[in-house]
Amino acid sequence: MNIKDKLRLLHNVPVRSHIKSGQQHSVDIPRIAGELGGEVTHFAGGTFIRILKNHTLAQKHGLCGLTGVREIPGKSIAILAKNKVSPDFSFKKALFIDTETTGLAGGSGTYAFLVGIGYFAENVFTTEQLFLPELCSELSLLSYLEAKLAKHSGLVSFNGKSYDIPLLTTRFIQNRVRSLIDLQPNFDVLHAARRVWKNDFGNCTLLTLEEKLLQIERKGDVPGEEIPQIYIDYLRSKKTGAVARVAYHNRMDILSMAAVIQQLYNLLIDPQKRPVVSPAQEQRLASLLQMTNEIDAAAFRYENLLKNPHLTTDEKIDTLHSLALLHKKHKNRESAEKCWLQIIEHLRFSIPAAIELAKYYEHKMKNIPAALELTQRCLSVLNLREKMGHSCDEDFTQALTNRLLRLQKK
Repeated sequence: MNIKDKLRLLHNVPVRSHIKSGQQHSVDIPRIAGELGGEVTHFAGGTFIRILKNHTLAQKHGLCGLTGVREIPGKSIAILAKNKVSPDFSFKKALFIDTETTGLAGGSGTYAFLVGIGYFAENVFTTEQLFLPELCSELSLLSYLEAKLAKHSGLVSFNGKSYDIPLLTTRFIQNRVRSLIDLQPNFDVLHAARRVWKNDFGNCTLLTLEEKLLQIERKGDVPGEEIPQIYIDYLRSKKTGAVARVAYHNRMDILSMAAVIQQLYNLLIDPQKRPVVSPAQEQRLASLLQMTNEIDAAAFRYENLLKNPHLTTDEKIDTLHSLALLHKKHKNRESAEKCWLQIIEHLRFSIPAAIELAKYYEHKMKNIPAALELTQRCLSVLNLREKMGHSCDEDFTQALTNRLLRLQKK
């Protein structure tokens, strides 16, 4: 027996897709709606509960207002998404989405009993939370959601591509509703956050980002792992106290997604106009710009980072090497040479920098003696490391040996 069958038995729900118009409900939906601060919504022959709230754009969510999110340029959105969405993507037109479900593992027996959506309208950010007062209301809720999707372009989620969107796609299919939700371009806030902050805060959960970036401490929240059981308990008792806490959790998730996006954009703009970041974060931002082919902006970030007086030697070497490879890729060979020479002559001997210089001298400058000397130094360093007990990659050593023999023949 799967979870769907168990829930039907628990709730004594017959196998049917939705409640027909005029049919009596087995629960007091108006009472439940009132207790949750929502309204009874009739749609597509069924009934569900909708909790609607408007948030003024000037209103702070932690440290951030939401006014700027609506106006973030599509080009910047594409960079933050590492070109997973096009420059036409607009948060102003997108639908923010987050689900609360009957199971954390997903699967065909998992219901999305609360679907939270957010969108910009006039001078407010509106959140709508669609709640299943009983399982047989699912078709009505999904049909309403599909109508909302049709009015917006693009999705914003937190790990939605891996969880929320596949789950909703399955629910649409099982209710025989044609939906293109899985084909919508999706800006995933989790992936964008990881590109910039990685494990700087220990992890990149939304609660952690709230605490570290937005300085928000939730009051009256519920742990995510408890949410499936809360809904099962609600189906037994029809008591809404804990469900109201789940609705609060869901609404905070949607608002926090928008606020974290604002923080991401703040880091992307001109370094002279944004908050101070750590060298590691600046390196990641420069790398992101480089990967999205924003060459001038990436070079500017690397050069700006090198001015940081608190940079360690290792961080300087990494930054110079990244800048050199950027110049090399775009055929600014003299600039690349300066970076590699700065590493070797002013910081310490670096095998990657020496190899790149050797390639440059051999193939571009035709300076065989210089290329030969650098290759010999690389092999000497590797030999010394091996004597000191450090393991060396045999393939790497062999490649350098082959290079040495080729240069000696030349």
